[in-house]
Order: sequence, then structure tokens, then C-alpha cells
Amino acid sequence: MTPVQFLWVLIPAVSCILYVTLFILRRQDVGDMARWFQVFLFAAAWWSLGSMLLHLDLGPAPAVWIQRVTLVGSLAIPLIFFGFVIHFLSRRNLLPWASWGVLFYLGVQIVNLNGYVVSDVQVVRGEVFQDLEWGVMVASIYWSFYIYFAAFLLIREMTLTEDAAFRSRVKYNLVVLALLWAGNTANATALQAYPVDLLLAAVAALLIFVSSSRYQFLEVERSFRRLLLLLVVGVTYVVFASLSLNILGHIDPRYLATVSVAVGVLTALLLYSYPPLRQGLLGFIDRVFLPQQYDSAELIYAISRRTNHLLLPAALGAQVLAEIGRAFELSAAAMFVRSSAQDEYELVAAYNLEGEIGAAHLRADSPLIRELSAAPQAMHVDRLRELPRLRALWISEWQLLEALRAQALAPILSENRLEGFFTLGPKLGGEPYTRQELRVTLPTLANQVSIALANSRSYAEAQARADALAQMNEELRRLDRMKDELLQNLSHELRTPLAVLHGYAELLQDGMYEKVGISADELSATIMRQSARLGLLVNDIVYLTQIEHDTRPFEPVDLVELLEACVRDLDLSLKPGVEVVIRKPEAPLPAVWGLAHRLYQLVNNLLDNAIKYSPAGSRVQVSLAQQGEEVVMAVSDQGPGIDAAQQAQIWDRFYRGDASLTSDKRGLGLGLAIVKKVIDLHKGWIVLESQPGRGSTFRFGLRAATIDLSPPLLEEQLLA
Repeated sequence: MTPVQFLWVLIPAVSCILYVTLFILRRQDVGDMARWFQVFLFAAAWWSLGSMLLHLDLGPAPAVWIQRVTLVGSLAIPLIFFGFVIHFLSRRNLLPWASWGVLFYLGVQIVNLNGYVVSDVQVVRGEVFQDLEWGVMVASIYWSFYIYFAAFLLIREMTLTEDAAFRSRVKYNLVVLALLWAGNTANATALQAYPVDLLLAAVAALLIFVSSSRYQFLEVERSFRRLLLLLVVGVTYVVFASLSLNILGHIDPRYLATVSVAVGVLTALLLYSYPPLRQGLLGFIDRVFLPQQYDSAELIYAISRRTNHLLLPAALGAQVLAEIGRAFELSAAAMFVRSSAQDEYELVAAYNLEGEIGAAHLRADSPLIRELSAAPQAMHVDRLRELPRLRALWISEWQLLEALRAQALAPILSENRLEGFFTLGPKLGGEPYTRQELRVTLPTLANQVSIALANSRSYAEAQARADALAQMNEELRRLDRMKDELLQNLSHELRTPLAVLHGYAELLQDGMYEKVGISADELSATIMRQSARLGLLVNDIVYLTQIEHDTRPFEPVDLVELLEACVRDLDLSLKPGVEVVIRKPEAPLPAVWGLAHRLYQLVNNLLDNAIKYSPAGSRVQVSLAQQGEEVVMAVSDQGPGIDAAQQAQIWDRFYRGDASLTSDKRGLGLGLAIVKKVIDLHKGWIVLESQPGRGSTFRFGLRAATIDLSPPLLEEQLLA
């Protein structure tokens, strides 16, 4: 076997091993892009095997037919790669070009198989001599069109995209194009005697595999590590084949090829099935070719600089994970911190896990937390499966670790107490975590973060106390304002009736009332009315404190009768020209469960409020209706309305709303507070519908007494 023939055994065989390996790795992938890649592997394998048979002159068929059949695979490469690119870039609008390409390819194959590309082939000691025909020009046009079209799409996407990770994948595919172009160009030179194009096509297939991966990959330069590991198989193959040639001398090439391929496959299986050997080789490659890409001292300094600032745990975790993620080139990372309740550990920050995981937490008594609390250093997740005491980890813990893509865990300890921990995902380059990282680097970083967490907790507690004090101060200021308003309103409300009573008492004492044209009946009526007004003011204050302590049993109350009584008792003379209209259904309404005197105060306050704020000549409308198991009453006025910003405060005690609208109105701001208390006592509901300038509607509902329940059971019925 000549050296040239040896190369034509070595490179195609290694290429086929690579194609089979990549096919197995991607066999479970679905989608159009995965299918195009699988077809690419099949065509490349076809091309490699055909070329090997041709140059070794081993095929049973004439060399010219082996060459023509080989071109069936090799000429499919440009079209298949173009199809892969349009799916990789999600440019499905270009699929018609791929469809036309299939027709173009079939036409080229018709020309090829009829002998218009290669008319004759001679093989002399491993070198192939071909007689080319005019069909070569047709094949070249087809090949160039789809290769350059794919190059145009990739270059355009690389210049437009702002996603650095995706731009890196585009670069991989541009390198693939360069390799395919270089291999084809080599066939036009003296290098055509060697399998340069097959070698470059195999490397191109490997890069396509990397670029189409689901995961984020490093820049092209960092993939060199994986490529070196794959070359171990090839080196083993070459060494075995070379020794065989030197020791055994001239042997049948078919046996040599078979045994060499078997040795290469066994080497690949050994690397795959025995992780210590694989990790050892990767470690050797890291030390020799790819020394550590980060400086531990610089990383620790960067973390300490970040942790010098007072930050809440979430902000602190985000910054620390960003530094660690960039330094270690991680695919994912997360940080958990002990909650203030100290009974669980909560996820506070995540790196490259956006949208993959939401809120997450672990109980303080979980096996994982107990192990991390006792761990003096970082650990690999695989260790959890090896330790007998941790084989019984809760299912939820394993599911969480899988969701976080955790490969290493680093506890954050402070005074022998676990303050939190990191979960670190796989490195983008596939490197394992070294002993130095697990025993020194990560624990040192965790110590830095532990100090920062202590400061962060102190800061958070101080911030919480400051917020609470600020809220209390604001509440005190509000209560102080309410006190001033209460005293002002109370003095105003008491001054008028007291002045009237004092004046009328003087008239009565001096006997002067007849001289001013006031009869004894009018005098007594006025004194009674003003006394009643004073009584109402005092009663409102006392009433508000008594409502929630009223334990008397409920009884059926007719809201229609109660409403009519309220309207009769209202002093409409205080607002002349205001009309109260009652709308009720023709069918009798059911009674409601409640306390009659409390419900009277509820309706009276709503009507009094509506009349008080209604302009002269307007109408106050009261409607009653049954809705399901409730009786609903609505009181509507045509007053100034209530601004949306004030609607939430109208139920507060002593709140009187906009001073410009209420300064001339009597009252202490207790009416609606009493209404809300009565509603709550009866387990009902009330809502306000109001717009400035369009009046207000107060609508409330109470449970109908549709079934005969004894008072002791009524509360239970209301809560059902």
C-alpha cells in the first residue's frame, strides 16, 4: 500500500466514524434543521466511502461508475448545506430556492450518470486520472450558486444580529463554508491526489454540529478543546495503522482498513464509557493547550468590589452571579439565600435561566440543606448520588437541581450556619470543575458573599425599620391632621346648636321671647330640635364604637318599610327642593337578616349624605331589587361626585373629603364610617360608583331571609 492509498483509507474511515458519532448524538433531535443535518451526514459518508473505494480500486464495478456514484453524494453537499442554513436562520421564505435546487440537482445527476461530467477514470497506484466533459461546467455553476447564496445569507445575518451568542453560531457556519470552498478549490490543484476535501468536509460536519446545538457555545476558538479530544481517536487510529504497515509489511488493505476502523471505534467507546479517562485527557488538553482563562485573584477582587456596596440579596446575587458566570463561562447559575423566617432557602438570583424557572425554595430540614450545612467546600452534584445518606434526596430537590442545570454546589457559610448556596451549571466549553476550583476558588468566593450577605441583611433590616418608621410617621401625621379636623368640625357642629340653645335660654329666662314674636311652642320646639342635633352628634361618636360589639341576634327586617320610615323622618327642610324618589319592584321583596336599628342608621346615613350634597331642585333616587339570594339597595344623588383618588378614604373615620366641597356642610365625617361598620356587621357588601360632576351612587347588598333560620344559626348561614 502506497502512502497515498494509506491516506485514502485513514481519512475516509475516520470521517465515517465521526459522521456515525454525530448522527448518534443528534438522533433524538427533531425539527427541520436536525433533519437537514442528518441528510448532510449521510451524503458526506456516501462521498467518503465512495472516494475510498475509488482510490484503492477495491470496488467490483469499473472505476468510472464508482466516481459517478460518488458524485451523487458529493454534489448534494452544497444544496443540503443551503437547506440547513435557511432553517438555521429561520428564513423559511427561501424554501422555494431549495425546492428549485432539488430539480437543479436532479438535472446535474442526469448529466453525471450519463457520462457528461466524467467520461473515463483511471486509477494508478492510488492516484485518480479523470477525463472531464462539458457537464463539469453545469455542476460547477450549481455548486457555486448554492455555496455563495448560503455565504451571503450568513454574512448578512452576522452583520445585523445583536445577539452575541447567535453571532458566534453564525461564525461557525461561515467557517464551514470556508472549509467546503477550500476543499473544492484543492481539487483544482495538485492537492487533488490527497483526500484534503474529505478531511475538510469532516471538520465542517463537526462545526455544523456545534453551531446547531441547543445550548450556548463559546467563541470558535474555545471549541478547539473538543476538537483535540476527538483527534485522540484519530491519532490512535493512525499509530495503529502505521505500526501495522511497518511490522506486518505488505498486507491486504481491506484487512488493514477493517482492523484500523475497529481500533478507532473501540477507542471512541472507551473514551465515552470511562469518564476518568475522558476527564484526564480533557484536563491534559486544558493544561497544555488551553490554560485557565480566568485569574482567581482578579475574580476574588471583582467579587469583593461588588460586595463592598450595601445591596439587597437579589441585587447582590445578580451582580455576583454575573461575575462568576463570565469568569467560569457558565451556561447557568443560581443563588439561594436563607429567608428571614429561617425555615427555608429562597431563590433570589439566576444567571442564564430567564424564563426557565420561577420562584423556588428549599425547606431548611431537607437532606440537601443539611448536607450543604456540613460541607466545608464546594461539591459536584454527582457526589450526591454517590453518598449513601443522600441517595434518598426528595424528588422535588432532584427536580429543582435538574431545572437549574446544577453541576456544582457551593455553600455560603457564616459561623457554621448555612446562609445560602450557589448552584453552578455546566461550563460552556464542557470543562469539568477542577479540584482547585471546588476546594479553594469557590469557597473563597462564598466567604466573600457571606460577609456581603450579613451586611445585606443588616441593610435590609435597617431599611425595613426605616420604612416602618416612615410609615408610622406618616400615619401619625395623618392622625394629627384628622384630630385637628375633628376638633375643628366638632367645635363648628357644637357651636351652632349651643349658641341657639344659649340664646333661647336667655329669652326664656328674661321672659323676652314674646316680645320678639316667638311663641312658647316655637321656643320649646327649637330647643328640642337643637338638643336632638347635639344628641345625634354624640350618638354618632358612641355609635361607631358600639357596632362591632353588638351581639344581639338577627331577625328578619323589611327594607322597604325601613326605607319609607327613614324618608318620613328626614328633615327635608334643611335642603329645600330636593326630592326623594323610591323605585321598587312590583313583586314583594324578601326581608333581610339583621338588626333593625343598625340598618335604619345605615339607610338614614346614606340618605342624609345624598340630600346634604344634592343641589336644590335635584332628585335623590333610591332603588330596591332582589339579586339571587340578596336584596340590593342603591342610593343615587346628583351632587358634585367624589374623585377617584379619594374614594378609598371615604370609609375612614372623620374623613370629609375635599374641603372646598364640604366646608359648608354639617357633620363630623362619621356617617360613611358607620355605614361601613354596619355592612361589615351584617356580612354584606357596599360599593361606590362616582365621577366628579356626575353625582354618586352607593350600592349595597344584604343576605335575604329566604329560609327560616333561628338566630343562633343565622351567623353560620351568613358565613356559608
